Amino acid sequence: MKVAIWWVKRDFRLNDNAALFNALESNGIVIPMYLFEPLLMNGPDWGSFHAEAISGGAMSLSKNLTHFNSKLLTFGSSPIDAVEQIRQRVNLSGFEVKEVFSHEETALTHTYERDNEFKNWCQNNSIQWHEFTNNGVIRGPIDRNHWEKRFVKYMMQERPKFHKDKLSASFPEKLKNIFQDKFYDNSETHRPSISASEYMNVSERSGNLILKDFLNN
Repeated sequence: MKVAIWWVKRDFRLNDNAALFNALESNGIVIPMYLFEPLLMNGPDWGSFHAEAISGGAMSLSKNLTHFNSKLLTFGSSPIDAVEQIRQRVNLSGFEVKEVFSHEETALTHTYERDNEFKNWCQNNSIQWHEFTNNGVIRGPIDRNHWEKRFVKYMMQERPKFHKDKLSASFPEKLKNIFQDKFYDNSETHRPSISASEYMNVSERSGNLILKDFLNN
């Protein structure tokens, strides 16, 4: 049976999530994965604020997924190493990883180079990687004169809907049993260590509250 991986980047949300929506549309089985990558955590644009925000976001998403009978897997490695670990485990259970879904990164050169390496690895291992624009920014060498037209088109498109029933059936118990050690809620390594009063809470709920406050007040 085909397995898809939802590679969570900085999109710690279930609603309005093109990567998750398309993963659920394409496959019956979807495994959520977040990476605490050494490449990012040792990068030039990373600090304690980012570490706490990311950890909080992952914790919130993990709790939300649990409500829908799913789980967030976490790895402290590169995407190639993480996907390879998932492949090896699911193969032993008669499944096969065929697709990866994620949002497109908007960051510095080191993430762009990482993504190119991952793309080549996927092609060499018969895995399709689907990337989706997350914020209207189009990455790569394009004609900037048409940026506004592309941005408006992106902002006006229909929002991806969240299929609760599909998500609830997307991570079968047979596969959950082989990933117990990789569930976020079983790991103490990347827990937030600073109190919420010192850093803004990062969660889907708090993001929606801030958006409503910004638009209405």
